[in-house]
Amino acid sequence: MKKTSKITASFLLFAVLSISLLVTSVQAPLPTPLSWHIETLDSDEYAGWNTAIALDSSGGPHISYYNAMNGILKYARWTDIFNLWDLETVDSTLGFADLGVRYLAVDSLGDPHMAFYNVYARKSGGAWSKQYLPDGGMYSSLALDSSDNPHISYGNGYDLKYAMWTGSAWNVETVDTAQINMYICIALDSSNNPHISYRGLDGGVKYAVRIGNAWSIESVDSTPEGISIYGGSASLALDSGDNPHISYQGSYGLRYARRSGGEWSLATVDSSSDLAIWSSIDVDSGNNPHISYSDESNARLRYARMSGGEWSIETVDAGTAGQGNSLALDSNDNPHISYYGGRTVGLKYATVWAPLATGWGVMWGKPQGYARGPAELYMIGEAEMELVITYKGEDYSKTWKIRDHYTKYAWEIFECYNPDYGFFKVKINGKTGYVQAYGTSARFTGRLVDW
Repeated sequence: MKKTSKITASFLLFAVLSISLLVTSVQAPLPTPLSWHIETLDSDEYAGWNTAIALDSSGGPHISYYNAMNGILKYARWTDIFNLWDLETVDSTLGFADLGVRYLAVDSLGDPHMAFYNVYARKSGGAWSKQYLPDGGMYSSLALDSSDNPHISYGNGYDLKYAMWTGSAWNVETVDTAQINMYICIALDSSNNPHISYRGLDGGVKYAVRIGNAWSIESVDSTPEGISIYGGSASLALDSGDNPHISYQGSYGLRYARRSGGEWSLATVDSSSDLAIWSSIDVDSGNNPHISYSDESNARLRYARMSGGEWSIETVDAGTAGQGNSLALDSNDNPHISYYGGRTVGLKYATVWAPLATGWGVMWGKPQGYARGPAELYMIGEAEMELVITYKGEDYSKTWKIRDHYTKYAWEIFECYNPDYGFFKVKINGKTGYVQAYGTSARFTGRLVDW
């Protein structure tokens, strides 16, 4: 580190890291209450209707959403290094539209794929390309198989359709006839077999799975408690055993169904007459369901998760009902939710804060400058922290090993990418992430932004 005073290095060093979130097992329940971080990504009027969220292999969020005012389908992607969201238009010709559930997927290269109406869109090499399905589609839902080929479920009139890209053409099948009522959701199992949840015309929930060349169709919930006069969403996720989990609106609030051993178990998660018109489900590494859902009566976005067979429920955002919400869990089982914040608010995004960092120092010379000062590191358990710095081909990395105590160390680093943000890269127990610092004066706080 002797040369640091003569150069502008790559990242800002600071840290107070709480290892309680870093080294706990991914199967351990998340602490209660969760510490939610909420951002508004697009404040255009009516932006954020019908959102869909997907995570890439590094855990970075990708969001598709619709502007109901001007009929534009848009796409947002988090760029972790520069702490920015890239927003772009995918289609400006939709007009008024009701899009589907989970109509966005991200492939193994980190490129987004979308399905809307009879259109399949994919971004590759920085450009969007589009294909058209043989027949029209409504409420489309998209999943990618292990070869990144798209599988799309959608409605055509009252028929449930399924389309699979073979590599050269679309293979289209009719799954169910004269039975569907919106809110279709598709997921692929470990053998690339499609599973589809959807609403029947009676307001109940149905489920279809294709094994080999044959479709099997089941009624999931046609009880008085499970039928919704509004239709309401029916969101599907598969666990590690390929068992389906479905969240949906019932007559008296949020309902949950799980199939195991050939039998469906049904439960009411949150009982209110005006809950879960919009809901989204995902399953964590311990096969526990997590559900985001709207609370229209109380204008709040809610979140339910199961641990040890019990549900815990909390409010994510008390400022909006969270219409059009979409949920994805990252590899650490942390939730990421996209949703509509309201006409004058636009697209919103909520996630759980990664470990916080605090410290102090002085910055000058905008947008680049040096800083010096102590930083404080609190660790619980045993971990290794490595600062990774490479500047002009020379290595300025440093490693700390800490166990169950408080450590203070000195630092001199950095090049700041803009006056208000600084970053450095850390490696703890073999996992790498970027830490971001806020502030240009004596004190700053930060967080891991790509763990």
